[in-house]
Amino acid sequence: MDVQKNNPTLSDFRASRIYAQGWNAARAASLGKAALNPYTPGPEHARWDQGFAEATGKAQ
Repeated sequence: MDVQKNNPTLSDFRASRIYAQGWNAARAASLGKAALNPYTPGPEHARWDQGFAEATGKAQ
């Protein structure tokens, strides 16, 4: 899923930061910490999910 193409209002920098948050949450989850997406459904939520999924190897 390419969040950027579907949501041009989400800047590249902001999207990269949100992706990194999801990725870091997945890494923390692998250490036993709970990971919850802090964003409401929308482009940020999807981008966070993408980072989380790719960090855990469950990319869609």
